[in-house]
Amino acid sequence: MQLLRIARFLLLALLVTVVPASSYAQFGISINVGFAPPALPVYVQPQCPQPNLMWTPGYWGYSNDDGDYYWVPGAWVPAPYGGALWTPPYWGWNSGQYGFHDGYWGQTVGYYGGVNYGFGFGGVGFAGGEWRGGSFAYNTAVTRVNVSVVNVTYVNNTIVQQGIVANPNHVAYNGGPGGVQHAPNQREQVAAKQPHTMRRPMAGTRRMLPPPSRWKSKKQPRRQG
Repeated sequence: MQLLRIARFLLLALLVTVVPASSYAQFGISINVGFAPPALPVYVQPQCPQPNLMWTPGYWGYSNDDGDYYWVPGAWVPAPYGGALWTPPYWGWNSGQYGFHDGYWGQTVGYYGGVNYGFGFGGVGFAGGEWRGGSFAYNTAVTRVNVSVVNVTYVNNTIVQQGIVANPNHVAYNGGPGGVQHAPNQREQVAAKQPHTMRRPMAGTRRMLPPPSRWKSKKQPRRQG
């Protein structure tokens, strides 16, 4: 019994030591697919319904069961802690495969492949708002909020333009044939080494908007708007 208690203690100590170290590395590739994701659909951002919610843009997920991409709609979600900013996931081409790089929360916005998701995520950084003390201020030049309940706002078009990576075809992946050509800049490299927290809550978000056929087709990708 004494040996069992010691073994349990050592295992717990090992877990406590290992887990925080892994949180400093950018989430790596979680899946590889042999064909490119469809173009990003054009959609209208819903208004932020209450203060201090963060926009996490929609992206293409992939179902191994169906062998096809599916659309995960964008959502307003609470940040895991004050000052947290969201780095979106992205697909990146490598040696004929398209790998999915998961998103994460961190102190600064990191690299997301230069993919222009809109609404402040123009390809580099985030221009949709900023933390001011314990409150999040929304840049209404590029985000939609319910002004009757969200009072901390500002307008800054300059920062929006500075973060845009040209993507007229709404390409959803980085690198490779037809992909977005943007390598990590110094700021994005620094962000990759900072502490990270798990991606946005998935409950209620892994659904395709109706009709499903518009949002799931590897041969005939559709766009809204």
